[in-house]
Amino acid sequence: MCSSRKILWSLLLLSLVEVGLGVASIALGAVCIIWVR
Repeated sequence: MCSSRKILWSLLLLSLVEVGLGVASIALGAVCIIWVR
């Protein structure tokens, strides 16, 4: 039970990190487009 809960928490953390990276990359792309214009 404890190990499965740890796996669930690690998966949640990984998904959160991936979402954060995606948002950061999108924000960087938007800033680059604005700066180029």
